[in-house]
Amino acid sequence: MNKKFFILNKANIFIKNEIKMATKVVITGSLIYPGKRDDFIKHIKKYGVEVSANVAKDTNYLITNETVLTTKYQKAHRLSIPIISELRFLLRLHNGIIK
Repeated sequence: MNKKFFILNKANIFIKNEIKMATKVVITGSLIYPGKRDDFIKHIKKYGVEVSANVAKDTNYLITNETVLTTKYQKAHRLSIPIISELRFLLRLHNGIIK
């Protein structure tokens, strides 16, 4: 999969982003993204990101803003899956670091 997207960041600068393969993420805890969780999921799916309900060995990232050790957090840690904040994930996604 090789899609090109243009997005407008907070500084009103257009950034080109190429997604070469699907990234699988799990989201846990509350989000700060404007709107509802579904809006955040729709946004990241535009970039080819797959969202799953459960942490598994093929999960690429656990997205959380919480410091509470949830079951998903503990499992991601046990499987050595990167645990990343919502903002850091979005910055990496928009800057083409997550592919």
